[in-house]
Amino acid sequence: MKDMIINAANWLWSWPFAIMIVVIGLFITIKTGGIQFRGLSYMFRVIYNDLFKKKSAKGSGSLSAFEALSVSLSGTIGTGNIAGVATAIALGGYGAVFWLWVLGLFSMVTKYSEVILGIKYREYNEKIDMYQSGPMYYMKNGMKGDWKWLAMVYAALCGLLYVCYVFVQSNSFTGSLQTTFGLPQLYGGILLAVLCFFIVFGGMKSIAKVATKIVPIMTILYVGCTIYILAINITSIPGAFGKIFAGAFTGSAAVGGFVGATVQQAIRMGFARGVFSTDAGLGVGAIYHGTAKSDNPVKSAMWGLFEVFLDTLCVCSCTSLVIILADNLGSGLNGFDLSAAAFEFHMPGFGQIMATMCLLLFSFTSVYGCFAALEGCWQYVLGKRWTNKVAQVVRIAMLCAIVYGAVGGFSFVWSLTDTMAAALMLCHLPVLAYFAPEVGRITKEYFSNKENLKL
Repeated sequence: MKDMIINAANWLWSWPFAIMIVVIGLFITIKTGGIQFRGLSYMFRVIYNDLFKKKSAKGSGSLSAFEALSVSLSGTIGTGNIAGVATAIALGGYGAVFWLWVLGLFSMVTKYSEVILGIKYREYNEKIDMYQSGPMYYMKNGMKGDWKWLAMVYAALCGLLYVCYVFVQSNSFTGSLQTTFGLPQLYGGILLAVLCFFIVFGGMKSIAKVATKIVPIMTILYVGCTIYILAINITSIPGAFGKIFAGAFTGSAAVGGFVGATVQQAIRMGFARGVFSTDAGLGVGAIYHGTAKSDNPVKSAMWGLFEVFLDTLCVCSCTSLVIILADNLGSGLNGFDLSAAAFEFHMPGFGQIMATMCLLLFSFTSVYGCFAALEGCWQYVLGKRWTNKVAQVVRIAMLCAIVYGAVGGFSFVWSLTDTMAAALMLCHLPVLAYFAPEVGRITKEYFSNKENLKL
């Protein structure tokens, strides 16, 4: 069974799937006028105003834009940025980083589209005093014809995917504890479940409050350490970029314990780990950001652009360069062990502990971010049958999933997640392509009004 899932993941993330992601991403890019390029300046102005000038949107919504971003980042800035990037390099070579960047550029525009559609077609639930959003709502409310069945399929698949994501986060969390401190993975899983217990039973608003405190601190800590490493190795950085570009188009030769990687392996790992890191294309951005207070969907979508920019083009790039500069690809290490060894190489006596502490924070916040996405999906699937008692049962089941993920096996949990992510993207990406003309029209109308650009 495990071998079947691993083979399915490898097949789904091969050339045809990579081509589909690029083609649909390019189509949306054309329709929005390349918003991920020409909108960067405006994006930074929106973020700066919301964070430092306190001019965030006053429209309807359940969370502030920053709270929504923090919850979303808690689910995206996680093990994918440390263990996931290392896995991509260990199996796909240095060239996988280039393809991760390619996916990141298209992920910016897909996340942008998800946020716009999520806010436009969201629904207010009086019983829980929350806006509910996600692809299931724009499939149901925005597509011509009766597409409720597709919305239900999406919500069910997404709910299952985030169970798999919990497996991965838990496995990475406990693996790092075992590697650095010798704590058995089962005990680490129980510890993580206990920590999450006190947060997730408060629902989305409770998760948002914790996320706004932890996510900024952990991101600054990690990026700060990687920038220090890059600064002391600044003369070697051009060579690191050379390895990335060479491996992207020629593959990576075997060296030491590394058996080599083809271009197809580089693309497969770069794209798969990129999706895991950003969630863009999966539609989850609409679930998180769609709950935010908003006076205009386009302005809110700037936070979606920023999320992917920060997650992939900044944090993942930092991790990649740290690993490449350590040049230990032939060590036979994989996942977190490869990242930890790289940090220890650059910062002897401190690097592995620092990497461990960052991964613990990242995977901890990612787990409760997964809870938020999962609940949004199952609320839709169950409809009126979703009650407080059902919510408690689901939360308890997910705490049990944390413990299972801790001992589930490294290759298995990653391949299971890749397989579910591929299935969800096959369901969702064509829907984004369907809405691309509408997103393009909304974007054009917004930026054609000069008053909207005055912040």
